[in-house]
Amino acid sequence: MVSIAGREYKETKKIVLKKKNLASKYQKLKDYISKEFLVDVANICVDVCKTYKRKDNRIQIILKTNKDCEKFINHQYKNGVLNFFDMENNKKIYDEIMTNHKDIIKFPDLKTFIVYSSFEQLAVEELYNSIPSKVIKELKKECGEEIWEVKNFLSLICIMCYKNNQINLCKDKYKSKIQKTIYQELKKNDFYDFITDYNQINIKFDSKENFDANYEGSFLLYKMNCCVDFH
Repeated sequence: MVSIAGREYKETKKIVLKKKNLASKYQKLKDYISKEFLVDVANICVDVCKTYKRKDNRIQIILKTNKDCEKFINHQYKNGVLNFFDMENNKKIYDEIMTNHKDIIKFPDLKTFIVYSSFEQLAVEELYNSIPSKVIKELKKECGEEIWEVKNFLSLICIMCYKNNQINLCKDKYKSKIQKTIYQELKKNDFYDFITDYNQINIKFDSKENFDANYEGSFLLYKMNCCVDFH
């Protein structure tokens, strides 16, 4: 589950909002994972992942919250290899599937792997995307002439001054006000209660000077690098 436009996200959203039920064939696996790891499983999706070389069974375990998802994702090095998933917990679930839930696998002759994702992560992204552009434009006007641009990047609001030496001053002057404004906008559609405090709102202060010098004046390049680093 990588995009708010994807089928898995749309289906999971309906399940979380109780507009659709989890497919009955996945219920027992969900119950096992929920009880064994004390997590809230929002959805389980099974499909076939195709590359130019091979096909594998893919089982997507979609956790409701970021906190629950962190129990399965660690990004730690072991023996010089980067492991994106908690190998011990992943093995427990894999063994459980192979022992008691092989019927959910579409092609038994193919290899099977498991991936984990957080519904909360994409749901919050969708909340930010729902902020009207007029709200962002009004924020820029209210902040004053020292602000060059205000941008809404995924789950991050970026405030750009003109010069590097303006950044700390603008941060002290505007951060709290912007957080409260964005918080009010997000809560209008936060049916999941993921946003509980205005301090959760991510605000990054930067400058046009830095933007031009290090990102070639490209918002695409800036978003791909700086915003990822921020998170």
